[in-house]
Amino acid sequence: MSIHASLRTRGKLTRERNVWSRLERLLFLEKEGKWKDGDSIFGLPKVRTRLKGAAKKKAKKAAAEPGAEGAAAATTVASPEPAAKPSQASVKAAAKAAAAEKKKERGGKGAK
Repeated sequence: MSIHASLRTRGKLTRERNVWSRLERLLFLEKEGKWKDGDSIFGLPKVRTRLKGAAKKKAKKAAAEPGAEGAAAATTVASPEPAAKPSQASVKAAAKAAAAEKKKERGGKGAK
């Protein structure tokens, strides 16, 4: 008896996901300049996920055009350095601090 395709574990997370984790959203927003270290991690704006199909179509279209090969190669080689990613510990610490601040504003239990 064969196993159903949806129950296979190999390559499960290789496809594009619709929902990003908070850390992934923070990294994207920081790269776009919409979030900086020390800002609240609650109430983040929505982030549009990458569309895998659109990127493939653009690559095919660029490859099909004559003379675009050199331009496409130049853009891939001259990519900027990636920004330093905040560590997961610093994101957790920021979350804890923001939660404590909210609790303090509400005057809840444990507010100092």
